[in-house]
Amino acid sequence: MAHDKTKPFIIAVGNVRIRVVGTSFFVNTKTWDDTKEIILSSGVVRVYYDERPEKTAVLLPGDKAELITDGYAITKTTNEDVNFLSWKTKHIVFNNTPLNEAVALLTNVYHTNIRLAEDNLSNCRITTTFDRQSLESVLNVLKATLDLQVRNTGAGIELSGHGCNQVK
Repeated sequence: MAHDKTKPFIIAVGNVRIRVVGTSFFVNTKTWDDTKEIILSSGVVRVYYDERPEKTAVLLPGDKAELITDGYAITKTTNEDVNFLSWKTKHIVFNNTPLNEAVALLTNVYHTNIRLAEDNLSNCRITTTFDRQSLESVLNVLKATLDLQVRNTGAGIELSGHGCNQVK
């Protein structure tokens, strides 16, 4: 199929429209605060609301648009999330990342309920890179690095330990 400028490729996400201009991008509709995110990897996209096509944000590679549908707001920033495609690629980078944030990402990437048994584990920080490793391998690294215990509860995986700001 050849590109036809008279018939643009437009993706609809609710009332948000993404007009594609030869590109690759990521759309996240499952944010915690009910916003939508579009992160552009390559090419160009135009993002707008169906009801307000005159209010358009043009994204270039590395840009991110956050959309709040209540007020038709579009905020364009630089994407700082190196893990935005980790759910697909299983390439995960943690750089002094709090353990509770790392666990939230691992839960999403591996589709497994992982939780911290104690709140003080949230203070632990991890710096490492995983590239298409199994969940078992990732958990073994966390276990050895942060002196954690890993337990399968049947409902998911529970991480426990002494925490990182306490004397053992």
